[in-house]
Amino acid sequence: MADKKPVQFTDEKQQLDEQQKREQEKMQDKQRIADEQNRMTDTQNLRK
Repeated sequence: MADKKPVQFTDEKQQLDEQQKREQEKMQDKQRIADEQNRMTDTQNLRK
């Protein structure tokens, strides 16, 4: 029984790490989309 504790802790830590990585990727995606939209807006403004 004592052997399972560290393994479970490791699994939880891995899940937490993966969740944080996904959150970070989601934020980076949002930032990239915002950057692309800003670039398109800038391009349109230059053409006016």
